[in-house]
Amino acid sequence: MNANFVDQIEECDVRQERQWDLPVPIDTSRSVPSFPVEVFPELLRDLIQSVALATNSPPDYVGVPVLGIAAGAIGATYKIELKEGYEEYSSHYVCVVAPKGTGKTPALTYLMDPVIKEQVRRNKGDSKEVDNKEPAFVDDVTVEKLADLMQKTPRGLLMVRDELTALLAGFN
Repeated sequence: MNANFVDQIEECDVRQERQWDLPVPIDTSRSVPSFPVEVFPELLRDLIQSVALATNSPPDYVGVPVLGIAAGAIGATYKIELKEGYEEYSSHYVCVVAPKGTGKTPALTYLMDPVIKEQVRRNKGDSKEVDNKEPAFVDDVTVEKLADLMQKTPRGLLMVRDELTALLAGFN
């Protein structure tokens, strides 16, 4: 190790205390607008309301994942022309942030059931219309493996993570 570097480290006073400002309290008196379930097509609106009722979750906990799953299902099949010469595919990053034990996971689990069944069907090898190498979704995947899978799936991929920290940690 460079002696100069060691000398510089020893000169640093790491015991110096930092004075932190007092935390700013969160204003809990404000009301938050309700999740706009009414903007969804009837089929998805009914799904959101039914799953919210069945899992005792607010509609937000169901509607937000529905947006992400729908975007993953659409993938690069369709695109929208935002302005002349500028088109975008469906690409969403969605997440429900709430305290533990408030019903986020049960809602997501219920919504993922048909996606998981599609994954199983593709892995059986008896499907004629779907390339069995193309996953329906990914969850616990490295960045390197994700890049490889993206090369093989021109329509895109749905990545589902139950914890936001797992996604962020995976970015290294």
